[in-house]
Amino acid sequence: MRNLIIYLLLLILSTNLYAQKKLWSIKDCMEYAINNSYRVKIQELNNKNTDVNYLTAVLNTVPSISAGTGVTTSFGRSVSNETNTFINTANLSNSYSISGSMTLFNGFSVINGIKSAKIAQLQGKETHQQIIDDICQRTMQAFFNVIYYTELISFAEKKVETSILNLHFVTIQEELGLKGETDILENEAQLASDEYTLLQYKNQYDYEVLNLKDQMSFPLDEDINIDMTDQWWNILPRYTQNSSDDIFRIALNFLPEMINSQLNIENMKLNLKTAKWQQLPSISLSGGYSTSFSKGIKNAKSSVDPFFDQLRHKAGQSVGASVSIPVFGRLSRRSSIIRTKNNLKIYEYNYENNVRDLEKQIERALKDVESKSTEYIQALKKLSAQERVHEINQKRYEEGLMNFIELQNSSNNLSNAQIQKLSTQFEYHIKKHLLDYYSGVNYIEREF
Repeated sequence: MRNLIIYLLLLILSTNLYAQKKLWSIKDCMEYAINNSYRVKIQELNNKNTDVNYLTAVLNTVPSISAGTGVTTSFGRSVSNETNTFINTANLSNSYSISGSMTLFNGFSVINGIKSAKIAQLQGKETHQQIIDDICQRTMQAFFNVIYYTELISFAEKKVETSILNLHFVTIQEELGLKGETDILENEAQLASDEYTLLQYKNQYDYEVLNLKDQMSFPLDEDINIDMTDQWWNILPRYTQNSSDDIFRIALNFLPEMINSQLNIENMKLNLKTAKWQQLPSISLSGGYSTSFSKGIKNAKSSVDPFFDQLRHKAGQSVGASVSIPVFGRLSRRSSIIRTKNNLKIYEYNYENNVRDLEKQIERALKDVESKSTEYIQALKKLSAQERVHEINQKRYEEGLMNFIELQNSSNNLSNAQIQKLSTQFEYHIKKHLLDYYSGVNYIEREF
């Protein structure tokens, strides 16, 4: 028993240790965000409701059936079943009935109701996918921001190390009489500035990690370790020219918001048909069966027909049909048709506006990807050249061939080149993922 307890404790500790050391890739973060999002869970419940509504709409095509029974006890004067005269007695009556009704024609509202419920099902699925896509996009952006500030912290730490070395070098030079107190103060000020910048990056990094946890619905008091081993974001961007027309045709039938916009029009057309057909008569059919049993309570010696004989003798059937003809309903039907037509036109205008916006977004995304790709290549060349220049300037400063201000300008130019390259790099990936999304690739399904 003791060994078992020790084994369980070790297992729990190892599990916690594994959880703490787990490296979270961008897909891990997306999947966690989807599985723990309340928006997704709420929409899943809404979709279950639409499934129930669809089943209800289908069942409206079958007849409705109801059955009933009742027991009645009467005291005092009542009609005798044998003599059909009034007598003073107590009677017990038991009745049974079953009835059914069915609408034969009601302006095709039942059929259109089924179609409308089916459209609601499709819209629920598209809304569910739209929520997932939005969560993935937000999580991806937050993930990129964490990596971005991780890289900036790395740059800033290297700059702080260089400033410490420069300060140490100047201190030695000052002891040898080759540098003055001003040089030491300038290097101390530069070191303080670099440490301040590093602190800013660290604070912003903490904020971005908090934002990533928030997008993922991740526990805020637990650590999350981002996977930095693969570094796919450092791959040189490769831009291939895509046809905006091809992407547009795909996006039109792929993006959930566009599909929902089309379904809104289709559903409103059904509503308009239903509103028009409501001006015609409606026809319904009904039928029923009823019987009863009764006997006297006080006079036990009186003759009473057997239970089943009474049910058979007192049985009655009914069949009925009804026609409802709309004559005047204060123009409510006409008003309904006008409102439905207006709503249909509104949805059509919304769809046309969404189509035009989509065309602009695709053109903008294509331009962004193309420009960021070329900008990244130029930024990479600029950074490579600036690194060589600063390396030479650092040696010249150590040899006394360059003053501190010139070295500081060189260092700032290097930092700006690093930030520019990093910023352009992540902007490219964000725009490229958006363009791929328009091309029919969901964020969670793409390769990183």
